[in-house]
This record gives sequence, structure tokens and C-alpha cells, in this order.
Amino acid sequence: RTEQIRAAWGGYRLDDRYDRLRLANDYLENRLALNYGDRSVMSALRSNYCIDHLAAAKGATSITLETTNSTGVPGVEYRWSDMCAFTRGAARQFQIPWCWYVAIYLNGYTREGRWVTDSVCKNLRQVYNGNPLGGISCSLERRAFYYAYLNGANAIEPEGWFNHMLQTNSVGTKVELSDRGRMFSAFHNFTAAHPDRGTTYAPVAILVPFAQGRTAYGGQAWGKTPYRPGDYALDAVFYSIVQGSERAKWLREGREGNLHNSRRAMMYDVLVPDSTQPKEEFARALAAYPAAILAGEYRDPSLFEDVLADYVKKGGELHRIGPGMLPPLDGRAPADIFSGARKFPAVERLLDDIQARLFPFEVEGDVLYGANRTKTGWWVWCLNNRGVVKFIGEKETVDPAAASRVRIRMKPEAGRPGRVRELIEGDDVPVDGASFEAVVPAGDVRVFAL
Repeated sequence: RTEQIRAAWGGYRLDDRYDRLRLANDYLENRLALNYGDRSVMSALRSNYCIDHLAAAKGATSITLETTNSTGVPGVEYRWSDMCAFTRGAARQFQIPWCWYVAIYLNGYTREGRWVTDSVCKNLRQVYNGNPLGGISCSLERRAFYYAYLNGANAIEPEGWFNHMLQTNSVGTKVELSDRGRMFSAFHNFTAAHPDRGTTYAPVAILVPFAQGRTAYGGQAWGKTPYRPGDYALDAVFYSIVQGSERAKWLREGREGNLHNSRRAMMYDVLVPDSTQPKEEFARALAAYPAAILAGEYRDPSLFEDVLADYVKKGGELHRIGPGMLPPLDGRAPADIFSGARKFPAVERLLDDIQARLFPFEVEGDVLYGANRTKTGWWVWCLNNRGVVKFIGEKETVDPAAASRVRIRMKPEAGRPGRVRELIEGDDVPVDGASFEAVVPAGDVRVFAL
């Protein structure tokens, strides 16, 4: 069958985003055939390629995001906040549940500078090549669990949990929880004690082309096709929400990345206006968002322009990211964007203006943050992604000096907090009028219930 396979594969132009879309669609058709055409049992899991909307449009009844720290190229990274916006946005657009699969693998360096691929934590002695000091840090894994829960994932699964959440005791007579196992148990107990996490507050939709095939780090569509102005515009939006980092340098220093502090709230979902979804269903999904940002390159805007016109007519605010808002596009663009060297002042001003009007809190401090609307008030959550060093083959270290002090103020439209309680430590937080202050330790999470 070799010639048949070559003939079929040779029909695709892999440097064309629409042929990539066709290839992915054919793959999903074959998946569906393996399910005897039964969409009710069809699910989809993805890591690097943010194609959740494609799977949902094909009939997947659940979609799963896999986060990992195992890019093969030191200069690019999986940006988990971007990935979350895609998966949750697809779940909301197509009204299906979504899940978060937390992988533990790490591609990175030893302290001596030796590159290691697929380092993983394995505590059980009887497991081949077990290494209790491999994989991502326990801190990053923990932050991933809380970030997934706070962002609304319907299920959370730790990869290979039996390997790294269990360990053989010192005399090899029984299996018990490892440090990571106790960490996950405490996280589980948090979710059981606080089941009313509410709804993640995301008032802004970022509209992305169906054929984008965006990778977890952006750049070329499908990681392969020519980099065009529409790709540049999308990078401008996502890298203005959470700026890039010097990934290769960070890895050599034992800094993991993936989750980054930002001065902007995590208040965005990704929707796709030109999918195969019926127009009225997309219009219904878009109506839930007070504001939308349109970016990217669309083959046929007529598929959705009337929906956008009606959205604006009914009070939605629509912003289009065009060339006039961006610095000139040149060959250095993707690398400079990934590293954080290239800024987009006009896009940043737009995001600041939207947040000032639509996000009900002012948050000062070096953290990654967002808010959830609950039955009784609000949760405001903060992750401090600084201060953790994890070289491959070594135990992580946390620098207490990297703690972040935050000041959070409720805007008048959100009311005044009668009481603030931090839910992880269980402490009451003093309130000064509409504001309160707290410290988020390095590599840690705090959840404030108002």
C-alpha cells in the first residue's frame, strides 16, 4: 500500500493553510468512521495545535487540552493561558464540556547545560528508568491544576499519575502518596470544599479564522505555512495579553515558563466566526460577549459579516486589528514576538481600554490573574509564576524573595466586598473600603472569595 499512501499524501500542499484544514478534516472523518459514525462517543485531545473548534464543529462531544513543557526547540514554548482561551472558547461556542490533561514531561537542561528530552518524574522503584527528580516542577504542576479548575475545566487529569503521585516506601514494602500525590490530594480537597467556583469571567471574544491551525506559541499557521499579516495580527493580540519570554535563556537558568505573570486580566475566549457551525448558533455564542476582537486572514468574510453587523447593532463592540495598528512586518517578527522584544502599543492601548471598562476589578501586582462570578459574589484568583528554579535531575528551589504583593480594588459596578476570605490558606483578609491587599508567595496560588 506504500504507493497508495504516497499518492494520497502527495495530494496535500502542506504549506497551504486550507489544505492543512482539509487534511485535518479528513483525519476527523476517519476518526468518525472508526466510531461507526456515532458522534455521541467522539472526543478529541490536542496539545500543540489549537484546533478545538475544528473537532467541535465535526461533532466531538468533549474536547481536551493537553499542556506540557516539552517543545523540541528551546526558543518556543507552549503558552498555557493562550491554549486555555482556545479550548474554553470552543466549549462555549459549541456548548460542550472541556477537559484539561496535565502532562508532566519537561524538555530542558541540567545545571551543567546538557539538553535532555522527555524528562519525567517516576517515583515507583519498579518502574523502568524511574527518576523522582525528573519532569516539570511540583509547583508548576500544582499551578496547572488550580489554573484549570479556576478557568472552568469540567475534568482535570494528571498524566501518568500512578508513576509520580505514588512512591515505594523506604523499605520497599508498600506504596504510598509521594509529595506530588499529597499535593494533588490537597488540590482535590480544595475543589471538594469549594465546589461553587462560579463562571470564569471572560467578557471578550477573540475571533480567529477556522483554518488558522494556531500552535500553542503562535507564529506560522499550522506551524508550517507562510507567515502572513493575519498571523502577525493574531500574535500581536495574544502576545500583548501575555508577553513573550526569553525561553531558551530561561531554560538554561532552570526557569520553566508556560504560565506567565501579566498586568492584563485573563478575560478572553477564542471563537471562530467562519466554521461550519450554523450562523444562528455562532450568533448566539457571540452575543454572550460585550466585546469582540477580530484578527487574522479570512478567505470568505461574507460567511459572518452579517452576524457581526447584527452583533454591533445590538450593542456589541467590535474591534478589528489591521496593519495600521501594527509595526511593519519583517522577517524578524516571529522570533522578536516570542522573546518579548517586539511590542504592539496600539493593541496594548486597546486591551487596556477594554479591560478598564469591562473587568470589574483593578489588580496591582506582578501576578497572573482573573475572576469568577459565583452565586454569592466573586472569586479573584492570582498565580505568582516567579521564583521557581527546576533543573532536570534536581529538586526544585523556590525563592521567597520573589513573592508578589497585590492590591485589589472592586470597581463601583461590582459593589463593595462585605468580607474577603483567602480560600487556600483559609484566612480572612482585611478590607479597606473597596480594596484589600495580600501577598502571593513565589510559585504559588491564592484565591480570594468576595
